[in-house]
Amino acid sequence: MTFAGVLKGTAIVCIVVLMSIGVLIISLNVLEFFATSDNSETQDTAIADTTLQYVSEIPLLDEPQPLPDLHFVNEDGRALTLADFESKTVLLNIWATWCVPCRREMPALDRLQTELGGPLFEVLALSIDRQGVPEVKKFYDEYDLEALRIYVDTSGKTARDLGVVGIPTTLLIDGNGNELGRMIGPAEWDAPELLSFFRDQLAASELVNP
Repeated sequence: MTFAGVLKGTAIVCIVVLMSIGVLIISLNVLEFFATSDNSETQDTAIADTTLQYVSEIPLLDEPQPLPDLHFVNEDGRALTLADFESKTVLLNIWATWCVPCRREMPALDRLQTELGGPLFEVLALSIDRQGVPEVKKFYDEYDLEALRIYVDTSGKTARDLGVVGIPTTLLIDGNGNELGRMIGPAEWDAPELLSFFRDQLAASELVNP
């Protein structure tokens, strides 16, 4: 065999190897997608970056903004709205079990509810899973979430009405049902800086609504 023939054969082998590697990478990406997605439903809501954000506060609006009527159900199927949380400062987190960054931040939200939850504050983790309460309950059991209550909007209307462009999206809402600010993406919600921020917001709320 000539030297040129050897080179040609080697080039062909290299091309085949590179193509095989490319197919393998694509296959692994597809498998990862299906492993982290609920394929029984169409996921028409974008997913935020998976990196947990170490933030000291939620960006606040210049003025509180009224929110539309939000309708959802609790674990028992009881219909609720934001009006049921009147006088409470609410941290409304829009999430889903198929959303990887949502899954990563849920334990921190559970710890935040344990730390600050009560008559004046509640973490309202609102799932948009179309499979409803059973799917969310299974996730809570898997992650040992005990402080957070289950709230679900299978229609996804809440996310649309709030103009949510990616999940998780988290809104800080005052006791009158007005939006104070929001953040897109997962966070370490029980970090010391954020705990101080929430305590300051609760103290301010007490001054406004004693």
